[in-house]
Amino acid sequence: MRSLETGPDQPDRVVVVPGLGLVGYLVPLARDLARRGLACSILDVPGFGSRLPLVCAPTIAGSAGVVSDWLREQPPGRILLVGHSTGAQNALGAALNVQDDRTLEALVLAGPTFVPAQRRALRLAAAAGTAYGHDSPGQLLVLRDLRRGHRHVAHLIRNGMQDAPEEALRRLRAPLLLTAGRHDSFAPQRWLGVLAAQTVDNPWPARVVSLPGSHNTPYTHAGVLAALLSCVWEGRLRVSAGAVRDQLHDLASLDRAQGAG
Repeated sequence: MRSLETGPDQPDRVVVVPGLGLVGYLVPLARDLARRGLACSILDVPGFGSRLPLVCAPTIAGSAGVVSDWLREQPPGRILLVGHSTGAQNALGAALNVQDDRTLEALVLAGPTFVPAQRRALRLAAAAGTAYGHDSPGQLLVLRDLRRGHRHVAHLIRNGMQDAPEEALRRLRAPLLLTAGRHDSFAPQRWLGVLAAQTVDNPWPARVVSLPGSHNTPYTHAGVLAALLSCVWEGRLRVSAGAVRDQLHDLASLDRAQGAG
């Protein structure tokens, strides 16, 4: 499987699984993580990032299986596994696959799809009308990768709508962070709460943190998300979620000021 690597050449790293298999929109996040001294691997799964053959079927299970194999092949080291959008479903599946033989620093599900009410095409389309309303038009760069994988994206979405992460999370035994933009209609805050409630048997309590923006926060608010992931990496999120929210509030204010400039 191909991957985009940034930051130090070391086994300790943040591993990011993209939504809809679209790699390009995650580059700003990878760069912000590198600026914080964190190595980052963006996994090109199922393989829309190039013209080479896909590395797996464009399904949640197919992608989760390939990510699992990649994780098992990595040298010993700390791994923070992050999935965004449908990539959150893939990352969750991979975390479950490897939890008996590979310890993860934590699992981060950012903007996780699909809310049960949106597992029908018309309702999903209605949510799409507001899911990106607070994000920068610059996010349209993903259309380049979308064209590359257009034949398979619809199948990936249909398959993702059949997935039930709220059931899978009951089996997770790893630190978990759930996050999304506060205007994300694909992953509203109540949905994050539902997901967190499924982890009662997990030795680590789930954390929920709201970010500015809407669905595409890894691109439009990459610096804020990178700060949150840095908190997870340093173990601060487990100590004080309130302190983390305060720090993110300050970062969000800076982010808005820079955007206005």
